[in-house]
Amino acid sequence: MQGRALPGTWQAELGNRLDAYAAAYLSPNPVRTAAVRASVMVEARRLLVPAAATPEPIVAPRGLPRLFTGWRRASFALAAATLAGLMLGTSVFAASSAGGPLYGTRLWLETATLPSDANARAAAELQRLQSRLGDAADAAVRGDGNAVSAALAAYRASVEDALAAAGDDHDRLARLEIELGRHEVVLQTLLGLVPTSARDAIQAVLDKDKHALDVIQQHSQPGSNGGSNGPPADKPGQDGGGGGSGGGNPGGGPPADKPTPRPDHTPKGPPQTPRSRGGD
Repeated sequence: MQGRALPGTWQAELGNRLDAYAAAYLSPNPVRTAAVRASVMVEARRLLVPAAATPEPIVAPRGLPRLFTGWRRASFALAAATLAGLMLGTSVFAASSAGGPLYGTRLWLETATLPSDANARAAAELQRLQSRLGDAADAAVRGDGNAVSAALAAYRASVEDALAAAGDDHDRLARLEIELGRHEVVLQTLLGLVPTSARDAIQAVLDKDKHALDVIQQHSQPGSNGGSNGPPADKPGQDGGGGGSGGGNPGGGPPADKPTPRPDHTPKGPPQTPRSRGGD
């Protein structure tokens, strides 16, 4: 009976031991809890902080690289086209200069695009004269005698065109005369710059300018077809500029002293003398 505990006694003992075990192993210990928490935080920093510090790569949309590639290709194509245009324009300009294969085409285009108005056409012809002289001067600086001759041949033709465009108008002829006078000075200067083969061409142009100036002087004389009034009529019966229906009184002056007598159809009697009229 002594080796066996009472039912109530061993149950109480079992309860006490369970409580002691729970207090020792199952109840949280503040010191141990703090240690566990510290170890957990250290491990968390080791695993999480480096991953957060490293920036994630930015993934660009799939359409952007293709768009940028297209722009680059378009830029290269535009640059190539611009370069080709510049090279083509330079070659065309060189070919259309004096003595080039396209010089005649350039002159034809200038003629075809002249304005139809008389004053505008005369001004354009003066501009063409200046351009031809500039072509000759540029060729003279390069020492290209053939180009000088070609430019001066075109200049001679332009002189004729400018004369035709000026017509009989005194103002247009005066402007052409002034321009040709300036060109003579330039041509005289070019005589000492151009090669020997081109001096004859310059002399021919100087002669052409002199002839054109003579024509302008003829048009500028009174009585020419250039719009100036001719001398007044000096014969009876001619119109002297609105001077009445009589003889040569210009400007509507008084009638002549001896008008033409009208025919008298009455029977003729003895003529009356001034003495008989005075006697009456």
